[in-house]
Amino acid sequence: GWKHASDIMVKGERAGAVEVCCREKRPDCVEGPFLKEERALLGAISERVGKIIERHQSETALRQSEEMYKVLVHDSIQGMVNGWT
Repeated sequence: GWKHASDIMVKGERAGAVEVCCREKRPDCVEGPFLKEERALLGAISERVGKIIERHQSETALRQSEEMYKVLVHDSIQGMVNGWT
């Protein structure tokens, strides 16, 4: 009861979780040891981390695609040049 977790979602799949633990006993209240605002903050953090991961993956895929395009264009030009000589 002294731990709260929020899943990190990446493209609709669980990629991990952010967990917060209490090191000291907190007073019991209706909400448990974590306030509503604390739970909302943890949810916002895990959502943001998921978006950061998605953006990083997209940027990596774009760089790989651009590199493959450059190689393809270079090889195509080389093929045309060699065909003319």
